[in-house]
Amino acid sequence: MKTRLLSVIALLLLSTLFACRNDVELVQVRTFDDAVWQRFDYLHFNFQIEQPEGEYKVLALVRYTDAFQDEDLPINVVLALPSGEERIREYVLGLRDKNKKPLGTLREGVYEFTTSLHDGLTIGESGKMHVEIENLRSKAVTEGIVAFGIILETR
Repeated sequence: MKTRLLSVIALLLLSTLFACRNDVELVQVRTFDDAVWQRFDYLHFNFQIEQPEGEYKVLALVRYTDAFQDEDLPINVVLALPSGEERIREYVLGLRDKNKKPLGTLREGVYEFTTSLHDGLTIGESGKMHVEIENLRSKAVTEGIVAFGIILETR
Protein backbone atom coordinates (compact mmCIF):
# COMPACT_ATOMS: atom_id res chain seq x y z
CA MET A 1 0.00 0.00 0.00
CA LYS A 2 2.79 2.40 0.94
CA THR A 3 4.67 1.58 -2.28
CA ARG A 4 1.56 2.21 -4.34
CA LEU A 5 1.01 5.59 -2.66
CA LEU A 6 4.63 6.60 -3.33
CA SER A 7 4.24 5.53 -6.96
CA VAL A 8 1.12 7.63 -7.38
CA ILE A 9 2.79 10.65 -5.79
CA ALA A 10 5.86 10.25 -8.01
CA LEU A 11 3.66 9.95 -11.09
CA LEU A 12 1.74 13.10 -10.15
CA LEU A 13 4.98 15.03 -9.58
CA LEU A 14 6.39 13.95 -12.94
CA SER A 15 3.13 14.82 -14.71
CA THR A 16 3.16 18.27 -13.13
CA LEU A 17 6.79 18.80 -14.07
CA PHE A 18 6.23 17.97 -17.73
CA ALA A 19 2.91 19.85 -17.93
CA CYS A 20 4.60 23.07 -16.76
CA ARG A 21 7.27 23.06 -19.46
CA ASN A 22 6.59 25.67 -22.14
CA ASP A 23 9.29 24.57 -24.56
CA VAL A 24 7.99 24.94 -28.07
CA GLU A 25 9.72 23.87 -31.25
CA LEU A 26 8.58 25.24 -34.60
CA VAL A 27 10.14 23.73 -37.72
CA GLN A 28 9.83 24.77 -41.36
CA VAL A 29 11.77 23.01 -44.11
CA ARG A 30 12.10 23.79 -47.81
CA THR A 31 13.09 20.91 -50.11
CA PHE A 32 14.84 21.35 -53.45
CA ASP A 33 14.01 19.56 -56.68
CA ASP A 34 16.83 17.21 -57.73
CA ALA A 35 18.83 18.29 -54.63
CA VAL A 36 19.86 21.57 -56.31
CA TRP A 37 19.62 24.98 -54.62
CA GLN A 38 19.60 27.75 -57.23
CA ARG A 39 21.85 30.69 -56.29
CA PHE A 40 19.13 33.36 -56.35
CA ASP A 41 16.38 31.20 -54.88
CA TYR A 42 15.89 33.05 -51.59
CA LEU A 43 14.20 30.99 -48.89
CA HIS A 44 11.39 32.51 -46.83
CA PHE A 45 10.08 31.16 -43.54
CA ASN A 46 7.28 32.70 -41.47
CA PHE A 47 6.68 31.94 -37.82
CA GLN A 48 3.75 33.14 -35.76
CA ILE A 49 5.06 34.26 -32.36
CA GLU A 50 2.35 33.66 -29.76
CA GLN A 51 4.47 33.93 -26.59
CA PRO A 52 6.91 36.82 -26.92
CA GLU A 53 8.23 36.45 -23.37
CA GLY A 54 11.41 34.46 -22.92
CA GLU A 55 14.30 33.66 -25.18
CA TYR A 56 14.33 31.84 -28.48
CA LYS A 57 16.97 29.77 -30.20
CA VAL A 58 17.16 29.87 -34.01
CA LEU A 59 18.75 26.86 -35.69
CA ALA A 60 19.56 26.01 -39.30
CA LEU A 61 18.82 22.52 -40.58
CA VAL A 62 20.63 21.34 -43.71
CA ARG A 63 20.03 18.01 -45.43
CA TYR A 64 22.67 17.21 -48.05
CA THR A 65 24.23 14.37 -50.04
CA ASP A 66 27.77 13.50 -51.08
CA ALA A 67 27.14 15.56 -54.24
CA PHE A 68 27.82 18.63 -52.08
CA GLN A 69 31.62 18.57 -52.20
CA ASP A 70 32.51 21.86 -50.50
CA GLU A 71 33.40 22.13 -46.83
CA ASP A 72 31.24 25.20 -46.17
CA LEU A 73 27.90 26.65 -47.16
CA PRO A 74 27.89 30.46 -46.82
CA ILE A 75 24.49 32.04 -46.22
CA ASN A 76 22.99 35.40 -45.34
CA VAL A 77 20.21 35.43 -42.75
CA VAL A 78 17.68 38.20 -42.24
CA LEU A 79 15.49 37.92 -39.14
CA ALA A 80 12.54 40.32 -39.29
CA LEU A 81 10.96 40.41 -35.85
CA PRO A 82 7.28 41.27 -35.16
CA SER A 83 8.36 44.70 -33.87
CA GLY A 84 9.81 45.56 -37.30
CA GLU A 85 13.41 45.20 -36.12
CA GLU A 86 15.72 43.38 -38.55
CA ARG A 87 18.81 41.42 -37.65
CA ILE A 88 21.08 40.62 -40.57
CA ARG A 89 24.14 38.41 -40.43
CA GLU A 90 26.26 36.22 -42.68
CA TYR A 91 27.10 32.67 -41.58
CA VAL A 92 29.41 30.02 -42.93
CA LEU A 93 27.90 26.63 -42.19
CA GLY A 94 30.67 24.04 -41.95
CA LEU A 95 29.19 20.87 -43.45
CA ARG A 96 32.49 18.97 -43.53
CA ASP A 97 35.38 18.74 -41.10
CA LYS A 98 39.01 19.54 -41.94
CA ASN A 99 39.43 16.02 -43.40
CA LYS A 100 36.41 16.64 -45.69
CA LYS A 101 34.32 14.14 -43.72
CA PRO A 102 30.62 15.08 -43.82
CA LEU A 103 29.13 16.35 -40.56
CA GLY A 104 25.71 15.40 -39.31
CA THR A 105 23.70 12.22 -39.06
CA LEU A 106 23.57 9.95 -42.12
CA ARG A 107 20.16 8.47 -42.96
CA GLU A 108 19.44 6.74 -46.25
CA GLY A 109 22.23 8.55 -48.12
CA VAL A 110 21.34 12.01 -46.76
CA TYR A 111 23.26 13.85 -44.05
CA GLU A 112 21.25 15.95 -41.62
CA PHE A 113 23.18 18.77 -39.98
CA THR A 114 21.80 21.24 -37.43
CA THR A 115 23.62 24.30 -36.10
CA SER A 116 22.71 27.32 -34.02
CA LEU A 117 22.25 30.66 -35.80
CA HIS A 118 21.08 32.72 -32.85
CA ASP A 119 20.95 31.70 -29.20
CA GLY A 120 19.08 33.87 -26.71
CA LEU A 121 16.97 35.85 -29.19
CA THR A 122 14.51 38.06 -27.30
CA ILE A 123 11.27 38.83 -29.10
CA GLY A 124 9.32 41.65 -27.45
CA GLU A 125 5.90 41.28 -29.00
CA SER A 126 3.66 38.72 -30.63
CA GLY A 127 3.12 38.61 -34.37
CA LYS A 128 4.85 37.31 -37.46
CA MET A 129 8.59 36.69 -37.55
CA HIS A 130 10.02 36.37 -41.05
CA VAL A 131 13.32 34.63 -41.80
CA GLU A 132 15.01 35.05 -45.18
CA ILE A 133 17.95 32.87 -46.23
CA GLU A 134 20.21 33.72 -49.14
CA ASN A 135 22.70 31.26 -50.64
CA LEU A 136 25.99 33.21 -50.91
CA ARG A 137 27.93 30.70 -52.99
CA SER A 138 29.27 32.25 -56.18
CA LYS A 139 28.10 29.35 -58.38
CA ALA A 140 24.70 29.51 -60.08
CA VAL A 141 23.63 26.19 -58.55
CA THR A 142 24.56 24.35 -55.38
CA GLU A 143 24.30 20.63 -55.98
CA GLY A 144 23.70 18.15 -53.20
CA ILE A 145 21.47 20.29 -50.97
CA VAL A 146 18.30 18.27 -50.44
CA ALA A 147 16.58 20.62 -47.97
CA PHE A 148 17.13 23.67 -45.80
CA GLY A 149 15.08 24.49 -42.76
CA ILE A 150 14.75 26.81 -39.78
CA ILE A 151 13.99 25.57 -36.28
CA LEU A 152 12.69 28.02 -33.70
CA GLU A 153 12.85 26.81 -30.09
CA THR A 154 11.74 28.50 -26.91
CA ARG A 155 13.74 28.02 -23.75
